[in-house]
Amino acid sequence: MSKESKESLYFLEKGIDSERESCYTENEPRIVERRFFIELMKSLWKKYGRALSACLLIAGVYLVMFAFGVTCPIRYVWGVSCPGCGMTRACVSALRLDFSAAFDYHPLWVLLLPTVIVIAVCLFRKWKRVLRAVVAVAALSLCVVYILRMARATGDVVVFEPQNGLLWQSIRAIFGEISG
Repeated sequence: MSKESKESLYFLEKGIDSERESCYTENEPRIVERRFFIELMKSLWKKYGRALSACLLIAGVYLVMFAFGVTCPIRYVWGVSCPGCGMTRACVSALRLDFSAAFDYHPLWVLLLPTVIVIAVCLFRKWKRVLRAVVAVAALSLCVVYILRMARATGDVVVFEPQNGLLWQSIRAIFGEISG
């Protein structure tokens, strides 16, 4: 965006006619740029502040858990793999050009980047119907693959061991050994 368009945008937002009130000093265009940047940041924070705060909080909790050796919070608490289990390892394997291992870790890894790009474009262009359709197809795909993977839960990628989860262990510690 050029200086002129930034200044015009700033003046339009403030309701100032830039033709009549354009008595600039040498430093005033810089001041206008700073004001524009500050207004833009305030606008972005107002619009996306809560989402950004939530993402930072989740990332912080995840980093603390990772520091204590917990690599997947869902698997740690419930003892059951989540639908995205193995996605990170699949992407790392793909970056190493080991596509066989990538598909073993998670068969939907190949759709991750295109889906994120399409969602970003839909959010930017405000295509709500397309966004809903893409999210629905992605969620349905994850659910179908999750069910199929849980049905053959073998190996260390996908597990169904609720007795090893923190929740079950806490219940056992509180109520004693549960007889089955």
